[in-house]
Amino acid sequence: MINLAKPQHAFLLNSRQTENLQREDMLTRMVVKHVHRSLVAIYAVVGPGAPIFRGSGFLALGNILTAAHVLYDMTEVPSPLVGEQPERVIAYPDQMIARIQTPLPQRFFPLDVNNETDLDLSLNVAMITLNPSSMPSLKELEISKQALQPGDSCLCCGTDANLEVIVSLGKVGNTVGQLYREASTLPHGAVYLSARADAGHSGCPIVRPIDGSLIGILGGAFNCQGTGFTFVSYMIPLDVIMRASNHICTRRFAASQVQDEAREHDHNTQEDCLHASETSSN
Repeated sequence: MINLAKPQHAFLLNSRQTENLQREDMLTRMVVKHVHRSLVAIYAVVGPGAPIFRGSGFLALGNILTAAHVLYDMTEVPSPLVGEQPERVIAYPDQMIARIQTPLPQRFFPLDVNNETDLDLSLNVAMITLNPSSMPSLKELEISKQALQPGDSCLCCGTDANLEVIVSLGKVGNTVGQLYREASTLPHGAVYLSARADAGHSGCPIVRPIDGSLIGILGGAFNCQGTGFTFVSYMIPLDVIMRASNHICTRRFAASQVQDEAREHDHNTQEDCLHASETSSN
């Protein structure tokens, strides 16, 4: 099911505007239907309880992309020193799983998250390696080839726990200022977004209404005092996503090199032991 959330100022004045809006609605629904095929609902499994819905994700760049904070919690650890503030540390769930639209009986699939390599915490981007055999019906979103400009129209395509898509139409704003980035720990390069950010939509794709191409990830909302708004949505734009992708790919490559060296060392050790055993028997 698709629910289009229209801006409050979208009202009709005459038949020509009515016709234009109907065409826009039809195009929007086609784009959302296309985007819907890339979406996943992300859940955390903690202990024996039922999975907890955490946010949205989608297939792009050959990975499941989402906001990094969807995959962890911030917890407070008491300080051993009297009078000191508790320390905030990251806690990862036991397991992450995803729900997707599929004709198969199995609707939940495990997400193989490597907490050491798959998250760029400073840019709030996560890339999870996709196993095509476990998520056969997902379709990859294309990357927008147009440069992002303030004032560009956008669609925020979030999903709830039941994979119902809720779409908010809005516009891309300017880059979030340094003051608010420091106050809200937003990533450098985050931009304001007029589209509504509902609970559970963190990590969902932001696309162009004309063709459904990806321009960013919904980072969430932050308290923006002094602007007349209690909470303001922000987007992690494509250039920041690509920067995070480079960081994550570099860490994955370094981790694979370490694993290869460890396997080679184990193989050489086994050969040395075998050789020593043969020598002693002779």
